[in-house]
Amino acid sequence: MVGTVRDMRLFCVTREDIGPDIVWLGLVPEGGDWPPTAPGQFYMLEVPTSERCFALRRPFSLHDLQDGVGYFLFRRMGFGTRRLGSLRPGEAIRGFGPLGRPFPEPTGDGPIGLISGGLGMATLYLWHRTLVRQGRGVYHLYAARTAEQLVRLEALKALGGTLWLATDDGSLGWAGRADEVLRRYEAEFRRPWSALYVCGPTVMIRACVEVLRSYTEAPIWAILEAPMACGYGVCRGCAVPVRTNPPSYRMVCVDGPALSADEVDWSCLPSP
Repeated sequence: MVGTVRDMRLFCVTREDIGPDIVWLGLVPEGGDWPPTAPGQFYMLEVPTSERCFALRRPFSLHDLQDGVGYFLFRRMGFGTRRLGSLRPGEAIRGFGPLGRPFPEPTGDGPIGLISGGLGMATLYLWHRTLVRQGRGVYHLYAARTAEQLVRLEALKALGGTLWLATDDGSLGWAGRADEVLRRYEAEFRRPWSALYVCGPTVMIRACVEVLRSYTEAPIWAILEAPMACGYGVCRGCAVPVRTNPPSYRMVCVDGPALSADEVDWSCLPSP
């Protein structure tokens, strides 16, 4: 069940650096209860600053929920994420959500494939746990540039299912980018999939979808991120081109974040 969208005051209860510029931030709503949130949904979090040029909130998927604490996993990139990544216990921000559509449920009883590129794992973690609890066979490829960027490994392993690791530099797991690993270990990835879910940088998703589609006709869901100012379809900042006649767009915030990889017009998006 998905909860009603709420604008909440959120208190920081914990913040931990768990990788190179990677932050694990724990927040609790005033009153103590998060709205029911399905895997794939996200929240717009306020950047705590008096600078008006940073008034817009930032979208973050709910990474985990434990004992009433909602966790968000992200990398410090610009001013907004650096400021959020410096929150101290007791500090408060505003949060708005849950937003977006829950991940599409797989059909059939075949295995489920998850592919995380870098902090794409932040979005797929709850889905991995949910699928295992449903009794599904889960195979999760978690890829990053270096071993240091493969975070929360023990928590991922504890979820169950099969976890594969890959790093660009070969420092942990298979050596190579996610799409290279998919090609090199074809026998592992030619399975009777019920569905596949790919999350990470757009260029990585595009490259992985190309390989996977040569192996399977199962639904492939591309979990996209995009700049957005509102989170509910008004600003149109997160428009993604799709292959329709005439050409049209889907909004990551209200139609996604999981869009059919066969529907997305990849020719209009960044290529590897």
